[in-house]
Amino acid sequence: MTTLERIFMSVEYRWRNQQAKSYGVFWVLVTVVIMIFMLGRGASGNFMAAMLTGGVLSVLFGIVFLIMAMKTLGKNKKLVKNYDQYDTYSVLLDTPVTSKSYRRFAYFVLRFNDKDGSQIICQTNPIFSLAEAGLFPLSEYRDQYVDILYNPKNNQVYVLGLSEEE
Repeated sequence: MTTLERIFMSVEYRWRNQQAKSYGVFWVLVTVVIMIFMLGRGASGNFMAAMLTGGVLSVLFGIVFLIMAMKTLGKNKKLVKNYDQYDTYSVLLDTPVTSKSYRRFAYFVLRFNDKDGSQIICQTNPIFSLAEAGLFPLSEYRDQYVDILYNPKNNQVYVLGLSEEE
């Protein structure tokens, strides 16, 4: 399997696509709540003004969630476009750390030697779920070898998935 094919099936790529879909779901939920609230307000007064206000609020939230989704999907596009600038390594995920920003997720601190023999210390993105029902449960990846893409210029790491060679 080529590196590009592995990227499309990778942990990072699928996680970002899931995040973008989540923004769409949040927008629908926010729109439903706004419309229910505005229906209640419209029943006691001017119905058209309440619906117009609800529509405007829904569009504003839609723009915010769309920007967030586009930014997330843009990271995937950037990875696909620039994957040849990354080196592939097989590393052990043995040092999980709970994310402070995303409390239900963890990232791993990675230590490995690059192609020149220098030791690299970096971290993955917080994509590993602390819950067993998550998309990428921490328990399935802890103490496992995974293939990563590493860009030495910006110290960026992308997790492809469980290592093909163990």
